[in-house]
Parts: sequence; structure tokens; C-alpha cells
Amino acid sequence: MRNQGATAQQIADDLNVQGWSPAKKSRFDALIVQKLLVRNGLGKKRPIWSGHIPRRNEDEVTLQELSEKLGIHRQTAYGWLRRGKLKGRIVEVGTQRIWLVSLSHASTGTRTGESS
Repeated sequence: MRNQGATAQQIADDLNVQGWSPAKKSRFDALIVQKLLVRNGLGKKRPIWSGHIPRRNEDEVTLQELSEKLGIHRQTAYGWLRRGKLKGRIVEVGTQRIWLVSLSHASTGTRTGESS
């Protein structure tokens, strides 16, 4: 159901209709289903990696997008940012604070082969 786009609440409702019950409660609810989905690698993707982030231009990317493009670990990119090898800015999306960096600056300014 998750692969078909069903929400956790829809899955819970379907499980309850089919007569299934969780181990410690009488009925499934969205929270129980969400925990089961995450445990089995089917949880929601974090909004940090989504395309719904306000950007100044098409050159701005998240640290996750940068790490995927450069083939590095996300923590390596964050280390560059913290040490000043990479400049960025923080945007807020809901309650999330997300770093954006310039892709062209990152690909030219960090070609030292350094890793963290």
C-alpha cells in the first residue's frame, strides 16, 4: 500500500478493517504504522532532500544534493561548510533549517580531494 502512495492513516484503517491488531493496542493508528514503515525502510523521505526549498537561483543546492553530485558523503560537505571551504546560507522550510550552497562554487572550491 505504501508503494501505491497510501498514507499511514489509510494503511492503519485498512489493517483494522481486515481484522489485524498491533501487539500492544486494540487498533492500528497512523503513528504505529509510521513506526512500522520506518523500521522497514518505507518511511517518508525527509523534506531536506526535496525540491520544495526556496532557492535564489538554479545554482543553489542542498548539502545532500551537493554530496550526490560530487560523490561524497553529506558529512564531508558539511565539514567543508563548517571549516569555511564552502559558503552557504540557511533557509527555513517549516520547522527545518536547511543549508543551501552554490554548486559552481562547491565544485571549483573543494577539489582538494579532502574527506572528513
